[in-house]
Amino acid sequence: MPMLIFKNGPKAGEVYRLGRGTVTCGRAPQNPIQVLDEKASKVHFQIKPVEDAYEVTDLKSTNRLFVNGTRVTCCCLKDWDEILVGDTILAYLASDVDLDHLPDGFPKQKIASMRTRIEETVWERPKKKPESLTDWMKDRD
Repeated sequence: MPMLIFKNGPKAGEVYRLGRGTVTCGRAPQNPIQVLDEKASKVHFQIKPVEDAYEVTDLKSTNRLFVNGTRVTCCCLKDWDEILVGDTILAYLASDVDLDHLPDGFPKQKIASMRTRIEETVWERPKKKPESLTDWMKDRD
């Protein structure tokens, strides 16, 4: 599954898997991918699936959008493309990769620990829909 990995900044090593819908990225907390960078616009860019690829589009950001050092308004992403938002770099990966064997420049320790937390997380579907808050609390115990 395609993903974005924060390469630097306060969120260095965080991994965001991209789904089939459009995702916005920027400084505002309402974005599915929030960039903690004062040079990022509130809603800096969007990324969406287009045919067999993902397309990144600048949403009229103040400091513009750069992919691999080139200013873009819209472009299709390829494996290992680097998206620059303010001073923050996000790497685009077209498919799952072995997070233990990333190229130099990635915060490998943080990525490995995040992957472990994700793998240890168990998601369970509720057995039945709770009728009330009290029923829900009983099911949790």
